[in-house]
Amino acid sequence: MGRHNSQPYGLFWGMEVIVSGVPTSSGDGSLEPAPFTVRTVPWTGAGPGQAVVSVAGDVDMHSESQLRDELIRLTEASARQLVLDFSGVEFMASAGVHVLLEMSARLEAAGGSLALACVHPMVARVMSLTGADELVPVLPTVAEALAR
Repeated sequence: MGRHNSQPYGLFWGMEVIVSGVPTSSGDGSLEPAPFTVRTVPWTGAGPGQAVVSVAGDVDMHSESQLRDELIRLTEASARQLVLDFSGVEFMASAGVHVLLEMSARLEAAGGSLALACVHPMVARVMSLTGADELVPVLPTVAEALAR
């Protein structure tokens, strides 16, 4: 069962947070994209202060504030090393890159880090073209991201 963005949220393993609601119909009858979700997931080998966060849906101007808000909540709940599992993200706009750079800087200032794992080729290309992959490491697996 998920919690909505308006409710308090802590670092609880396996809790899903639906932050953009149910798909809606547009004026022409077609469906809008599926809900954008952010959830912490249990991960064997994750140590104290580490959190694995599964992100699904498009990361764009419609979801960037929700992503930022949830990541800030996690860092305020003592997570200092965040690994974002992006296996559910097939599209990321510049607004998403901005959130990742902002959160990376915030975590680094507090002695922490941010890394991406399981990134789709299109998202990896966006990270590479913008140079963001030099500031936010992009690793093939969650385990590799946790181990760095």
